[in-house]
Amino acid sequence: KPPAVRLDEVGRADSGEGEPGPEGPRSRFRIDALCFGHYTRYSTLPVIDAIGASRVVVGHTDRYDLAILDSSTGEQVGRIARDVQIRTVTDGHKRRVINRLGKVAEEAGRPAATVADTEFGENFPLAVKTYAGPGGMLWVRRHMGVGDQLAPRIEDMEGAILRLYDLFSSTGTYRGTVEVPEGFLLMAGSAEFVAGIHRDDLDRESVRVLRVRVPQG
Repeated sequence: KPPAVRLDEVGRADSGEGEPGPEGPRSRFRIDALCFGHYTRYSTLPVIDAIGASRVVVGHTDRYDLAILDSSTGEQVGRIARDVQIRTVTDGHKRRVINRLGKVAEEAGRPAATVADTEFGENFPLAVKTYAGPGGMLWVRRHMGVGDQLAPRIEDMEGAILRLYDLFSSTGTYRGTVEVPEGFLLMAGSAEFVAGIHRDDLDRESVRVLRVRVPQG
């Protein structure tokens, strides 16, 4: 299980009642947004994330190997990397995605065949976003490709917000993995807090600010 890092809510701003999306609650948070036409899901994308005012994390989503660069000189000052099993995109997952998108297409007035030719990358993405967080830690949002002991089943991650974040020191030493609350999408971090958007079971959105506490000992 992820380490017992405590996240205490210290602020919230509600947006009121939300309208359910075509796939139900949380549809606005989907990383793999619906597209009508020819495209490849889980294709390799660049990672370019500013960390504070002086560093930037760069890499690609098909490798868990990111460079930490000094933003003024371009010199590498650290490295974020994990040697993990990479999970492949299964035929079952492809069928479920195409069936789900076909239903959404029909609800939008388009034939389900619109998405029948959807192509998929060979593997799921690995590390897709990096944030600066409390205690100088770097929070890396894991995608479905990370196949370590903490990884949920593929079926349990489909259509959901990614909840696991790997924590690294400022130079890239792996410290552990944290699971954020269900329905919470991390958007920013600071020296004391992390903040993001939360969507509850009634499809209501709120901005939430969480204080991070790491138990001693």
